[in-house]
Amino acid sequence: FGAHDWFTDIAGRLVKSQKQDGSWTSSYPGAAELDSTAFALLFLARGQAPVLMNKLDYHLHAPPPGQAPKPTTAPTSGPGSVVVAVNWNERPRDLANLANFVGHQTESFRNWQIVTLQALPEDLHDAPVLYVSGNEALDLTPDDVKRLKLFIQQGGTVLGNADCGRKEFIQSFQALGKAMFGGTFRELPPQHPVYTHEQFPAKRWRTHPSVLGLTNGVRELMVLVPNADLARWWQNPTGAAGHEEAFELGTDLYEYACDRQLWNKGDSYIVHLDPGVHAEHKVKVARLAAGPNWDPEPGGWSRLATVMHNEDSTDLIVYYAAPGQGALTAAHIAHLTGTTPFSLSNAARLELKSFVEHGGTLVVDAAGGSLPFADAAEQEMKAIFGQAAVRDLDQTLAPNHPVFRLPPHPIDAFTYRPWARQNSVGALKQPRIKGITIGDRVGVFLSRDDLSAGLVGEPVDGIIGYSPETATAIMRNIVLYATRATTAGKQK
Repeated sequence: FGAHDWFTDIAGRLVKSQKQDGSWTSSYPGAAELDSTAFALLFLARGQAPVLMNKLDYHLHAPPPGQAPKPTTAPTSGPGSVVVAVNWNERPRDLANLANFVGHQTESFRNWQIVTLQALPEDLHDAPVLYVSGNEALDLTPDDVKRLKLFIQQGGTVLGNADCGRKEFIQSFQALGKAMFGGTFRELPPQHPVYTHEQFPAKRWRTHPSVLGLTNGVRELMVLVPNADLARWWQNPTGAAGHEEAFELGTDLYEYACDRQLWNKGDSYIVHLDPGVHAEHKVKVARLAAGPNWDPEPGGWSRLATVMHNEDSTDLIVYYAAPGQGALTAAHIAHLTGTTPFSLSNAARLELKSFVEHGGTLVVDAAGGSLPFADAAEQEMKAIFGQAAVRDLDQTLAPNHPVFRLPPHPIDAFTYRPWARQNSVGALKQPRIKGITIGDRVGVFLSRDDLSAGLVGEPVDGIIGYSPETATAIMRNIVLYATRATTAGKQK
């Protein structure tokens, strides 16, 4: 409630107050022990159920440091009275009814909840979708926008519903997306996973609502339903006959955002820095600014840096560098990614070749599994490294290659996302990483399958790539392999 984590609080109280025989008693007058025990068990079982969507109360603005949030208010006709603006919640039962529908269709219980942008990141990520509805222009503070952008960069998806198709909301929602990420909203194409890979194929719908999406080339960051007014039908399911597609589209959008995976309330792929760990090593990573979309998932390396600090006592110092300008001399690793075709200048090619030949490691992955980027990357590697690239890029590294068996993190299983299994790799259980050998080590790792989005940790549909767990494991081992090879070379 607000910024209060009600489930953790009450669950903790229940665990501590359970009697030796397993029952609970209540201080509520007249409450029987059997009733109290049943209610406690129901709370623990249902309270931790997967959260379908979080509904954003965006009238509770982020307060200045040290101050409590204050709701936006407006005077009424009564003397001294105020009313809290509620255009964010005109249909207060919309998500409740949608959650009930999804739970019935999937034969499992679903929750929903209201959140504010003052919530902790892991609370916002209780659900894969942050639902924003309204009939007026959004009015968010700069701090609100900053928190919302962080939620999206950490893998979240924002769904906007324009109540009654009001243009004020539509225009402000689109302007918000452009301000945060650039680009413009476009109609989701007919072959989009939302329409083809989820529980309710769009081809069966009698009417096809307009759905606009803002993408980073890998996944939908924000989705807007401009004129179908889904919440109108969600609010009163008994009167929605003939508009079943509203519930089915809501289900498909949820399943797209979580890749049809379940996690309970409180589960999270968000990683927090452990202040008790002292880093013993520092690794400099240069993110290469090459191509028109060279940093689609900036949250990935931040998450990996936290993982490696906590588990490997290694701090990653990540910085951006344009190849060909002499900025790679201090780096141990350079990372090149993107979603579009690209080409490098002669100066960039010469610098990357010198970087690798002098002990640096270059990692290249096609974000989202982009074929245009992957094809361009292979051509660039052949232009830079010549016959070594032509020879080595025709084969993949074996599952028992040292980079995958590196202690203390040997990778025993390689898993792919469902979209990749259906459209690319099938039942393959081996890696498809390619490597260019320079001297006695692999100096270039190239993956046509996504690693970048996998580092973020979110399970989202429509990506040709490794599961987040495998992508994180592979990139972590590449970092450790690269730094150990560099150290060994210096000692030699």
